[in-house]
Amino acid sequence: MRVLVLGAGRNGAQGMTVRDAVTSAPILDAEWITLDMRPTVGADLVCTLGRDAIALPDDSVDFAFALQLLEHIGRQGETGEWFHFWGELYRVLTPGGRLQFECPHWNSVWCWADPTHTRAISQDVFAYLDQHSYRRGGAIPDFRPPCDFVLRSWGVEGDWCGGVLEARKPFTPYWE
Repeated sequence: MRVLVLGAGRNGAQGMTVRDAVTSAPILDAEWITLDMRPTVGADLVCTLGRDAIALPDDSVDFAFALQLLEHIGRQGETGEWFHFWGELYRVLTPGGRLQFECPHWNSVWCWADPTHTRAISQDVFAYLDQHSYRRGGAIPDFRPPCDFVLRSWGVEGDWCGGVLEARKPFTPYWE
């Protein structure tokens, strides 16, 4: 099993925080890989999410964590970096691989007060990542990300939201 911690922080500190909070033995015994955009923080991989490829093989990650990260990827109203990130994450996740995430909820002061936050997150933003959403009919936008995720859980607690997305593979576009 391989676990990827996105936005690992200084010296992999976010990875250690995540590992300390995990109680599942298979994940604890997994190979842990940390990723951050800053080369000075000691992460295993250096990558700017939304711009760079994740330097891992296809279908090689079983579980990923993105804590206080999604709100920093791309700009609200722009699709390029946002969909590039999801396409890359989908590529490296195994079939059924999962992403656990936590971030400020869109109506939280923390969503808007931090000038480094470039995107507001609500449950609805994940509809574009689920090919079944397009099968419902109605207006189909010109942009569609090359991925297929199922939102397995979602919750809001105070200013924070989080959940788990699962990679549905093999990729089957909505028109098939």
